[in-house]
Amino acid sequence: MKVAFASNMLNPGGGSIFVPFVRDQVSGLRRLGVGVIEIPIFSRSPLGLRRSNRSIRCALDKGGCDLVHVHYGSLGGLWGVLSCGHNPSVITFHGSDLLGFGRLQWGRPLKSLHLAAGVGLSHLAAVSATEIVAVSERVRGGLARGKDRARAHIIPCGVDFEIFKPGNKRVARDALGLSYDKNLVLFVDPQRPDKRFQLAVEAVGIAKAGIPNLAILPVSGVEHTLIPTYLRACDVLLLTSLSEGSPVVTKEALACNLPVVSVDVGDMRDQLRDVKGCDVTCAAPDELAKGLVAALSVGDACNGRELRGYYSNREVCGRLLGIYELVLERCHQGAGPRIHMGSC
Repeated sequence: MKVAFASNMLNPGGGSIFVPFVRDQVSGLRRLGVGVIEIPIFSRSPLGLRRSNRSIRCALDKGGCDLVHVHYGSLGGLWGVLSCGHNPSVITFHGSDLLGFGRLQWGRPLKSLHLAAGVGLSHLAAVSATEIVAVSERVRGGLARGKDRARAHIIPCGVDFEIFKPGNKRVARDALGLSYDKNLVLFVDPQRPDKRFQLAVEAVGIAKAGIPNLAILPVSGVEHTLIPTYLRACDVLLLTSLSEGSPVVTKEALACNLPVVSVDVGDMRDQLRDVKGCDVTCAAPDELAKGLVAALSVGDACNGRELRGYYSNREVCGRLLGIYELVLERCHQGAGPRIHMGSC
């Protein structure tokens, strides 16, 4: 089987064109024997869209691809699906493409209009795709049509359990140059407004009343290969995002047996259910502080890796492969999709 992965989720600094969690799917599928061609979707200009259309058509017409898997909706997702012509397509929705960013854009009417248009285009992409994947139940619930919600599969992005695994905290802190006399709260991407870093700072400030050596460690702009070391070096991960689909960094933390404290977004209740030291609470600093104190009290007893093995990238990619086989079987039975758009 040969699949074209098409997305506007670019990762210019990496060895792959995709952000890490999409790149990991590419790697996982290749390990299962699937041939994968990576195609960026340049959705910010007519020339970029035309170039992406040609790349997809060439992958299908000359590259021998059986189907196209489009990641993320909005204009790029719709364009990717329509560029498949009569060939089968699968689209994965990741969260903000269907759910937007809520009240984050109040007072910014042009930005809000842009996001609303993107959500509308995502709904059209869902209608046009052969098969739909959503990374969480909450994301699936964002689909406008009941028939699309009914046919959507829930498959979160997975984690490479060979890379993300428990390790020695002291060794990790040595590698990062961190001191040993602090309880560290890891916070990822503080520069993004939707992550609400200030809320995290307030929560840690309240928790310090009972744990004086508590400190927040904001991390941004580092190579993804360093994230496992940061997870092993810290005592708890804090997530205060305004909106999420199915956060990957929290699954990476669970794979390293690092406790997670989170607000109620995406699938966090499913991710953290019954995991020792983990908590999902409201977006209030005092409640988050209580969760941090409780997380630190469990020490090394977090059992996230044991309870959430189904987030391993191998299992996730196995489920995706099953969907690909289902799509191709249906198309061979004459249930192929819609219009032809462009040529190689």
